[in-house]
Amino acid sequence: MVILKKKMNKKHPPHKILRIILTTIGLAISGVIFGVLGGFLAGRGLGDGSLADLGLAIIGLLLGYAFGIIIGLFGIRFILHQRGSVFLGIVAAVVWVGVSIAIAIPFNLSDNFVSIVVALFLLCVPVAAMLGFNLRR
Repeated sequence: MVILKKKMNKKHPPHKILRIILTTIGLAISGVIFGVLGGFLAGRGLGDGSLADLGLAIIGLLLGYAFGIIIGLFGIRFILHQRGSVFLGIVAAVVWVGVSIAIAIPFNLSDNFVSIVVALFLLCVPVAAMLGFNLRR
């Protein structure tokens, strides 16, 4: 009886794909940590106790999330010593932040589309950053 071996994809074996998925999740976690910190600091530190503090907190959350993903890219490159382009990862993250904002503007952030825009921002920015990071190998 002959057992046929399944042909493995030598360019992207399963353990490399799993590593990319886990580092993308790590980027998202890093973004959430810095996003919460940025939202808190912007809302409490820059605010004067009015309703404008909510707007500052949301802007701080968005900017902190993007900054956390960038810090996560540097951590992947220099702490975990993975090969990749930090510059292309940063460019991809910044482009997707712009795409998320550009998609939000025509919909006027109505109640129906807020969850779509937030999901697009929270999920696609770390994926785009990781794709940009791994683009040149």
